[in-house]
Amino acid sequence: MKFVRASIFIAAVVALPASAADWLLAKNPQNMNCYVVPADGFREISSKIIGRFPNQKAACEAAAKAYDGGSDVQENKCQAYNPNSTSECKRLGVELK
Repeated sequence: MKFVRASIFIAAVVALPASAADWLLAKNPQNMNCYVVPADGFREISSKIIGRFPNQKAACEAAAKAYDGGSDVQENKCQAYNPNSTSECKRLGVELK
């Protein structure tokens, strides 16, 4: 049983090959929050990847466009952002609501 779990985990991690320059816009389906994260450090199996981008600023710009503050948020939209993504994107000149 442990071998099966390890194989599933490895497959999930290996499914995201990325260079250090790749950035992701991902969404936590439980709380509908989105976040911008480097692809090479991404390990959240339960999160949904909305998009892959060549740099952090491009991912932040996509996150800003993906905002939908309504109560019935679509699959590829964001209801809110995690605090770290908000501050890092602001540092790059992109405001996340």
